[in-house]
Amino acid sequence: MVVATTDERGNSALVGIALGPGGSVAPPVSILSFTSTGWALRPDGGALAVAVGTDRGARIATWNFGTSLGAWVTPPDPIAPASLPIWSKDGIWIYYGTPGTSAATNFTGRVSRIRPDGSGKTDIATLERFGGLVALTPDGGGVIWSRIQAGGSADILDIATGRDLHLDDNAGVASIRARQPRILLTVGGCCAGRPGGALVLWDDTTFASRTIADRTNVPIVAWGGAAWDPTGTRIAAARFDDASPYRASLVFLDPETGAVQPIPGTLGAGQILWLDEGVVYLAYPDTGNKVQLMMLPAQGGGPVSLYKGTNMYRMLMIRP
Repeated sequence: MVVATTDERGNSALVGIALGPGGSVAPPVSILSFTSTGWALRPDGGALAVAVGTDRGARIATWNFGTSLGAWVTPPDPIAPASLPIWSKDGIWIYYGTPGTSAATNFTGRVSRIRPDGSGKTDIATLERFGGLVALTPDGGGVIWSRIQAGGSADILDIATGRDLHLDDNAGVASIRARQPRILLTVGGCCAGRPGGALVLWDDTTFASRTIADRTNVPIVAWGGAAWDPTGTRIAAARFDDASPYRASLVFLDPETGAVQPIPGTLGAGQILWLDEGVVYLAYPDTGNKVQLMMLPAQGGGPVSLYKGTNMYRMLMIRP
């Protein structure tokens, strides 16, 4: 099931769309509406963790879909409010960040883990210029986070050791495959002018990297979101060019040769997931706030609209 979130006047709503064999798509199902500064679904889809603002600071709560019961996880703390929660791969832990003791002067932050029942809190690391957690690595061994600076950064915190790996500045982790070099970064494109940067492939064991798709000015070429295919051999990427320098279209990209195959009818593409069922992406309009959740079916054919929602900004795949 693909789960997407919309936002209207500060209220978030989760919507689920089940994808079946042969490209079949079930009607959208409304899952839950809530007010939050950050949220995460447990990997099996059975529970939601949210950062909730209160008059005594943001704290984390959970909602169990099976029991329809909610519970507080962290206590209120106006000095160290909790940020975006992230579930461990096995659903036993919730990772989150809080400001450190010297946050006012050097933006330090503390990354901790806690069980959903509020027990077992453990601090993993204290980080400088902590801008917040982003996501869990697919293998569950690291947490991706970003620094407070222009364009952010791509950093991965090793959960077991507390060691941080800084990949690049003005960058973000677009997608990770199983084999090395595995990390696909978007680098550059901040903070004024036309959008998009370069796509860089990183090996986080040898620390070697290479640019597989660069940003150029003549002709105009720049890159936004990207995703590995399920086999980790091809990439679907959002490409800006002379025809549309401010709205991207999807292309298939060969990471070895840099060869590009345009995909018609995908103007406005942003966030991308490449699933067994097909390439799923968010398509942003030229005007207005109605974002479309689209899919290119794996069996072929043009883009199919799965759902249209107000200010849709995030999606993920849940396989119970």
